Amino acid sequence: MYEQYLEQLGFKDFTPIQKASFFAYQKKTNIVGVAPTGTGKTLAYGIPVIEHIKSNLADVQVIILLPTQELIHQVHHMLESLRPTIKIKKVIGQDYEQTLHKVVSHPPHVLITTPHKLLALIETYHLSTKFVKDIIFDEADMFFETDFLTDIEKVLRKTNYERLHLYSASLSNTMKPVINKYFGNYQLVSETKALTPKIEYYAIEASIDQKLEQLKHIVTQIKPYLGLIFVSKKEDIEAIEMALGNVTKVISISSKDTAKLRLQKMKRIQALEFEWVVTSDVMARGIDLTVSHVISYDIPRPLSFWMHRVGRTGRMGQSGIAITLYHQRERESIVKLIDQGYPLKKATVKKGEIVLRRIRKQEEQVVMTHKKPKQVKPNYKKKMRALRGKK
Repeated sequence: MYEQYLEQLGFKDFTPIQKASFFAYQKKTNIVGVAPTGTGKTLAYGIPVIEHIKSNLADVQVIILLPTQELIHQVHHMLESLRPTIKIKKVIGQDYEQTLHKVVSHPPHVLITTPHKLLALIETYHLSTKFVKDIIFDEADMFFETDFLTDIEKVLRKTNYERLHLYSASLSNTMKPVINKYFGNYQLVSETKALTPKIEYYAIEASIDQKLEQLKHIVTQIKPYLGLIFVSKKEDIEAIEMALGNVTKVISISSKDTAKLRLQKMKRIQALEFEWVVTSDVMARGIDLTVSHVISYDIPRPLSFWMHRVGRTGRMGQSGIAITLYHQRERESIVKLIDQGYPLKKATVKKGEIVLRRIRKQEEQVVMTHKKPKQVKPNYKKKMRALRGKK
């Protein structure tokens, strides 16, 4: 199925999420696809929807909705060469009014944009969605963790469509009400277990006033193929870039950059002019790079953003290293991540290598959270020694 695209894309085989999605598409029901970052979700929906477009029908037939301009550029670039006979158009925030009128008067077969921009096209410019067959929400977990929810509800009420697709790295509780309301009897395509990433997880403790010095030490000791440094507060991005500029080759990507400047920076990053890129959780969604190391300068809120951070490395079968800096008040978050199955190990960096802390502390995996209860049960001490691996 769709084998003609393998040679065109230079692939030997499709990924598990792609194969599962191709099969699900044949059943003609709504689809919810869940798979780790970097497993080929864009082509999982992109190939079948583009393959089934009627090129002789000059109307919008597929709408792909994404949360950031960078992702729109990325998906447009990935899909535009699949089938040259169809017209694919991206509409981003910087498009002029003349461009929007053109989209309405000469509609593309595939429209790639944000929910807000789609609503503007429908409500202000009266874009027809009469022939829309598929609407895809890509990077959906990001939609539902920001303020897109109102726009999404409006899109689903005001747009004609035959089928909905939702693709995400995770399926959060905030998505479920909308899925239950609009997706009906959908197919769940989940490949999270089949594609466990090869990532080593390390946690390095640093006090708040020493965290920047700890980061400087790490980046001078570790030489990545390319590394991402995630920062929760966008106002800290520039300061961290300046602080690291004296010790390593570093650049930042932030919302302060114009779209043109971000594209220029991306070209330089892809050319490997830098070792480290400082960025935010939102901006990183548009970065399609081969990354060997990820550093979380802090622990984000919501905690699910941390999963997206570490998912930037260890993609498509490659290995990666994820380092999380945390201070004492963030220990509870580290424990939550461990409880969710991420094997973070307490470590330090010495002589260019990541070194685990002393065995006695390592047995507790960052922090020992099991406190002695007020009412001690029989054999409590024996059970706790066994839990900690002591004899």
